[in-house]
Amino acid sequence: MTHDELQELLGAYAIDAVERDEAAAVDAHLLECPRCRAEVAELREMAALLAHSGADAPDGVWDRISSSLTETPPPLRLEVRRPRQRLASIVTFAAAAAVIVVLAISVQRLGSQVDDLERGGQNATVAIAAQDAMTSPDARVARLTGPDGRVAVAVVRANGQGYFLGGGLPVLDHRIYQLWGATSSGQIASLGTLPGPGVYAFTADPSVSVVMVTEEASPVLSPTSAAIATGTLA
Repeated sequence: MTHDELQELLGAYAIDAVERDEAAAVDAHLLECPRCRAEVAELREMAALLAHSGADAPDGVWDRISSSLTETPPPLRLEVRRPRQRLASIVTFAAAAAVIVVLAISVQRLGSQVDDLERGGQNATVAIAAQDAMTSPDARVARLTGPDGRVAVAVVRANGQGYFLGGGLPVLDHRIYQLWGATSSGQIASLGTLPGPGVYAFTADPSVSVVMVTEEASPVLSPTSAAIATGTLA
């Protein structure tokens, strides 16, 4: 293979996406070509930055995805033979790296949703309904935050149907979460109890403008402690 042909393979070589014989040819070429060695080092550094730009996928998500696959895809073989080889190599590498990053982000989000449902004992129907509500034009959404950094989301549609997304809340020991709705006049009413983190459905009066969460020993008629997270519906 010529120098130009080998240079075309550097992008795929940097992410281990070439055939064994092509990899061997590139290995031999890199021993003699400092310029190509530097290019491979740059490409691998870029791949490392992209691969670690997000958090690791939750435990077990890869296993669930791999178990659902019915076929093993054929090995990738690049047959690009065009002028401006360095540009073609970089474009090929960037496209492959972008796919890796998008997949990692998608898996991370999927794993978080699955874990939220499993911890909260909820079924997929509630999660799907909550997702639909979040994109509904008539919905009001509140981002609940607390002094210790806890974050949750509440969404209420015009008909009063609401959903609480609290997968990030910690699991409680012998206590429960209780959801509250407050009006602009200061009246507070319970919207239900939550046994733990997860996704839950509730109903709220249209006059409710603030949603908050407290920790309670058992269901109560009014909050007995300060809210751990509060948000305004808008």
